Amino acid sequence: MRGLVYILFFLSGGSTLKFEDHGYTDLLVTVSPDINPDQAAVIIENIKSFIEAGSDTLYSSSRGWAYLRSVRILIPTDWTDVDATTVDGIVYEDGDIRINTKSGVYGNSPFTVQTGGCGD
Repeated sequence: MRGLVYILFFLSGGSTLKFEDHGYTDLLVTVSPDINPDQAAVIIENIKSFIEAGSDTLYSSSRGWAYLRSVRILIPTDWTDVDATTVDGIVYEDGDIRINTKSGVYGNSPFTVQTGGCGD
């Protein structure tokens, strides 16, 4: 794998993420086209584990009030060795959570993009 992968949390105005009956639905995780497909299966399994652990933590910390009900993972089109369904109209930038290569600013640490100033 070329470099390490980092996670970018980003909630966009165009997100389809919904909260219904204590469950978040349609969380979209996108994988950057810059990530080498050689480790595709491992990366996908790691994303699944990350999401499961996050849902478990959300559920326990909210005392059973919230969890992640449904998640979609968008992979690059050159990841041909992965069994996946083709979709149209969704791109990397649409992701609620974006998986990318190491950041020049943040390194391997997860970070969020804030579109407003502090406190907005």
